[in-house]
Amino acid sequence: MIKSLKSIDKFAKDSNLYRCFCGPPNARAAKLLDKLEWYDGTIEPYLYSNDNHPIKQKNTSPTQNENHVVNYCNKMMENIAKNADSKSVCCVDFIINYIGNNSLTHALSIEKAYDHDRISGFMYCTYKTDVLLESDTHDLIELFETHDQIFILNRDAVYKLHVTKENIHKLFLN
Repeated sequence: MIKSLKSIDKFAKDSNLYRCFCGPPNARAAKLLDKLEWYDGTIEPYLYSNDNHPIKQKNTSPTQNENHVVNYCNKMMENIAKNADSKSVCCVDFIINYIGNNSLTHALSIEKAYDHDRISGFMYCTYKTDVLLESDTHDLIELFETHDQIFILNRDAVYKLHVTKENIHKLFLN
């Protein structure tokens, strides 16, 4: 992933995009992007730290928990948009994986909220494959349908995934 992030950094610089990310402060990728002088749009305190993790909020309902996560992500996007100052962004979101690991349904809520108020430019939502494969098929398909494009990173190779709804009769056609 590090080599891919360096390539994204070069493209973003050459394209004069506002380079930003959000993610856990101790993640290797976040440290690299910080070193490459990307803006860290993560709001402190970090939502998925041990003390703030939504699972640890015992006195909240699932709806309150989901609203809290959505509000946290909205604040991050507002922070990024404000700092980008109308410039198109190249943003890598590592937090969405942690949200999806906790609840892909919550991640879908955030994806949909972002779709209603997008920031100009490129937003890369990074999910680990194991998080997606453990989810419900309905949620997984909905997640794919929510995105403009889907890519799978295997070491330093990038594969584009095409997901289309098909008629059952296509199973019998060439």
